[in-house]
Amino acid sequence: VVNEIAVALGLADDKVVVVPGNHDRFFWHMGVGHAIRFRFEHYFQRWNLPRIVQVRELRVLLYPFDSTYGVRVWPFTSSAGRISRAEMRKFRGAMDKYAGKYDVMIVVLHHHPLPVPTHDLNSWTCMRNGGAFMSAMSRSGIDLVLHGHEHCSYGCRVNYGNDLKDCVVV
Repeated sequence: VVNEIAVALGLADDKVVVVPGNHDRFFWHMGVGHAIRFRFEHYFQRWNLPRIVQVRELRVLLYPFDSTYGVRVWPFTSSAGRISRAEMRKFRGAMDKYAGKYDVMIVVLHHHPLPVPTHDLNSWTCMRNGGAFMSAMSRSGIDLVLHGHEHCSYGCRVNYGNDLKDCVVV
């Protein structure tokens, strides 16, 4: 389906980013076993890689994070999510690999890294290590963090140090 949508919109693979959400990764609780996990990896891995895309005159580095780590007791804990240490190591490696090759960096993930101001279930839907994740993004000079999950519209600027630029979270 993702490929069909991309083709219909005239988008090349390098313009499409797909990140897993709690339902994508962990439907095995509903009896479909490891097939969904394998199918996600098999069909979507090519869209779940960091890449640089040209947007007008800017080189934009898109970095997708898998925030489904540690989501085990669906549906009770799957709404929170977490970025694993392994994901952070991959991110640091990509920062070294792409250093100086981009003008803007956008991070994409599923779960809310910060509490949503209009949502009263933040203890259920905010990433378990969201503060540490956002601190790392701020220190890394990330320009924009995009996420979804509950689809509550909000935006904020985050800055974890006086000498750092703001990171926008939407």
